[in-house]
Amino acid sequence: ATDVNALRPYMAHLPFRAIYGLRGDDLQPAVGDAYRLRLFSDEVSLQAIVGSRFFGNRYAETFFRERSRGSGSAFYDLLLWNPDAPAAPIEELPLVRHFRVVGSVIARESWDYKNSTLFEFRAASFHAGNHQHNDSGAFSLYYKAPLLLDSGIYDSYGTSHFYNYYQRTIAHN
Repeated sequence: ATDVNALRPYMAHLPFRAIYGLRGDDLQPAVGDAYRLRLFSDEVSLQAIVGSRFFGNRYAETFFRERSRGSGSAFYDLLLWNPDAPAAPIEELPLVRHFRVVGSVIARESWDYKNSTLFEFRAASFHAGNHQHNDSGAFSLYYKAPLLLDSGIYDSYGTSHFYNYYQRTIAHN
């Protein structure tokens, strides 16, 4: 109605975090309060469909087609998804990607999600607080199961567990 585009250029790159971070158990490495982000979450699938539809991200299109169960909304799928959108094999991507803004590097052994080793290292250039944790320098390693990981379970914002464990360096390796 206002003719203002609510989409921003960085949104073209959002699907890459899910593409690179997908583990064999269909979860993503924990980052801040984004705990146990599942492959089939509405957020991940919607990022992929938006990346493809509005920014021409061919890898996001492939990820959406091969790895999601839809955006979580039949309305969004009908409105946004174009089955004729160009796609590109994810295997064309390098196995390591630096996510500069978030302050992480994700390295994979291969694109065989079920059998690939996944290493993630976090080193943000600043600490913004709130949803970010004291985890600069932390890393996680996954191969068929979490081997080194962020520990703790997000119970609720503002609880004593949240402040005394979950956000602190002790919960991160």
